[in-house]
Amino acid sequence: MSLKKRCAVLGAVSTLALVSQPSVAGSYHSTVGLPTIHSKGHVYRTHVPVTGIAQPGSRVSTVSWTWNYVGFPRGLAVQLCQGTVNKCHDVSRQRSGSTSWFGGNNPSQAFFFRTMVVNNRNSSPVPIGAQGAAVTVSW
Repeated sequence: MSLKKRCAVLGAVSTLALVSQPSVAGSYHSTVGLPTIHSKGHVYRTHVPVTGIAQPGSRVSTVSWTWNYVGFPRGLAVQLCQGTVNKCHDVSRQRSGSTSWFGGNNPSQAFFFRTMVVNNRNSSPVPIGAQGAAVTVSW
């Protein structure tokens, strides 16, 4: 093969490698303070700041979380959501964990916690003191 053809082939292969390169892996970690729950049946929404920048085309692989309220209140419902309330994962009985449930979503789309104490006589009395929460998003 001539030098000209070799250079042309090498250039085409190099361009293809750059174009087809997958998104670079990354992650961000963000912490928030959860609200004290003062009313049964009221839904509290706590936004988690996006603290990392994903390259265009990146997709969520896993999301890890931790949350804490004083004690383990009866009737406490905790959801981890992304974007809208239609994309929520129930984490009520797992103070910390990891999931691929949000896999394939845009990592730049913000997460938030939805918390409430159900309004029935078996649930814990309010107020319920809150502590912190954290989310790690990996792509």
